Amino acid sequence: MKGQIYILILSAVGIVNACLAADSPAEVTTSMPSMYRQELLGFRKHVTFSNALNFYRIDYTQWKSHDATPPKINFALQYPLEYHNFSRPLGSFFRMTVNGISEVSLHPKEEDVALWNDARTGAAGCDITWNFDGAKLILRWFMRSDSPVLWLTIKPAPDLLTPIQSAHVKVSVVPSLLAQTAEKKVLWAGVYGRQVITSARIIDQVPKSQFITLTPDDRYLILQDTKFDGSNGEKGTGPCYMAIDYQGVEKAVLTLRDEGYAFVDIDLKPDFKTARLGFWQQKDRHSNAEFAKVFNAKRQTFEMALDKGGSP
Repeated sequence: MKGQIYILILSAVGIVNACLAADSPAEVTTSMPSMYRQELLGFRKHVTFSNALNFYRIDYTQWKSHDATPPKINFALQYPLEYHNFSRPLGSFFRMTVNGISEVSLHPKEEDVALWNDARTGAAGCDITWNFDGAKLILRWFMRSDSPVLWLTIKPAPDLLTPIQSAHVKVSVVPSLLAQTAEKKVLWAGVYGRQVITSARIIDQVPKSQFITLTPDDRYLILQDTKFDGSNGEKGTGPCYMAIDYQGVEKAVLTLRDEGYAFVDIDLKPDFKTARLGFWQQKDRHSNAEFAKVFNAKRQTFEMALDKGGSP
């Protein structure tokens, strides 16, 4: 019992220290690691974002066609967690379809990934260009010096050639964990207590046939599980967080069921000028209660990029 209490105290201290750390300029770097079956890689970049409060690494990979499999893109958030919340090493946490074309079928080039630093604000980030057959978008991923969140701003590129008729974003998340049997078999449904706390309400998991429409009052989503609440090593990693700026959003729908995955689907207005999202998770396990305490104390650091207009 004493050991469990000690672990919980350390976890709480870790998350508090991370969120209360002194500001320091954010940094962004890229690397191009080798891997097994290198001959199947068409393109790969690791983009790492960090400041004194947190760090993230996106793995942006295009696999060449092989056998009967066509080329495809994988866009994974690999760190600060390897699994759960937004992280799945071989799964795209962020998907986008524009004019009926999925990002999976794009063909990235070196010049499509551009790093930047803003000395004025201490922010740093990476502009990634996705060209959907002339409907070109710039995805600006970045961290500020004063926030633990990985922010995203989506804008049509200045040299947009094809009008945007439809734009859909899909975010996948595994709140806290995927439960397993003693034999390590994943339990995809029937054991969870999925819950989302927004700025306006508490949403509990719903039956399979139901979806939850989000509104501009739901400025942020704390995605967690009431059964696997992160309070010890057998109860997952704890909650994660997503922020949504509804400017430019036509419709946002949450899929939250007694299942492993939850989804946020966002339809952007065809004439949108800017879309803004934020994502937070951290390496150290933390319980629902621990995160709630820190979030309530430091809420402005989780929402500030939306309040300040998004990007530097």
